[in-house]
Amino acid sequence: MNEPLLEMRGIGKSYGPVRALDDVALDLERGEVLGIVGENGAGKSTLMKILGGAEPADSGTIVLDGATMKTAQTRAALAAGMTRLRPVMMTALAMIIGMLPMAIGLGEGGEQNAPLGRAVVGGLLFSTITTLTVLPTIYAALQGNVKTQSNSLNPEDPASRYYANS
Repeated sequence: MNEPLLEMRGIGKSYGPVRALDDVALDLERGEVLGIVGENGAGKSTLMKILGGAEPADSGTIVLDGATMKTAQTRAALAAGMTRLRPVMMTALAMIIGMLPMAIGLGEGGEQNAPLGRAVVGGLLFSTITTLTVLPTIYAALQGNVKTQSNSLNPEDPASRYYANS
């Protein structure tokens, strides 16, 4: 038998005390069409968001075509960065455009202020690039080392710190 195209094992997700997904397993073979069905609140959308990288899973692994997918924290950081791309770029561009007359020495005392204007424009460019690339990378690396613990208060949930072994 061939290796599945997609394997999801032990996927878990909690929203506070609510356990949306608990030890979910899913296999998808090449050429297979699979439907995810269930009642409202069964976790279908949550599972697909985790698979797509829009939300991090609290536990479990995802193997796609034989390769373990990036950590959930990395995918979540990248998704968050993509949602902030437009506002960061618009703000930076507006500030840079506002500084250009000063940077090229226009206006009264332009020659004296031009070096300051160029320094500010350079700083804006550097900080924008850093905000969009370096900081999310550092955040993802730091989050990859964080141990997550279930927030479940359910004494019947094995992941809960209040789990009662009876």
